[in-house]
Amino acid sequence: MNNKHSMLHLLIVERVVPIQNNNIGYLIYIAHVVLSKYFNNSIHKILPTLTGVQFTILIYLYYHRDKIVTQREITDYLHLRHPTVRHIIKLILKKHLIVSGPLPTDHRQVQLMISNNGNQLIKSHLPAINHDYQQMNQIITNHMDKSSVHNLEDLLTQLIKNFEE
Repeated sequence: MNNKHSMLHLLIVERVVPIQNNNIGYLIYIAHVVLSKYFNNSIHKILPTLTGVQFTILIYLYYHRDKIVTQREITDYLHLRHPTVRHIIKLILKKHLIVSGPLPTDHRQVQLMISNNGNQLIKSHLPAINHDYQQMNQIITNHMDKSSVHNLEDLLTQLIKNFEE
């Protein structure tokens, strides 16, 4: 059995852990754990000095390099608490992959930008990053038709909205 699928396969397909009625939260948690592990391992192979969440911030800044991005925007995007994001930002700053400064229109807010080093790092690894994203999406949607994939996207979007209300 393939390692990246083994935990999910054992828990869901073979039902080693009994799944009871109304246990959707547990299944979502296990899916989160399995996907996070897969994502972090994939990123580590390409960019060994970055964690998955550090990479996520860096790639967000890479694709938004032509606009002003605040730390609050990153906090909202990641659905994490401000102190957590601030700590992660400090770690990325130490690696000289991003730069920060006060927002010109509101000095209380922190503006984040990808640095030249960060830009070069992402640009040089973009083909491998895109390949891994495609591979992860193929694993997630394996044995699903287009309608099922669309339904999954809708359900996950609604799930997130439910917790934002």
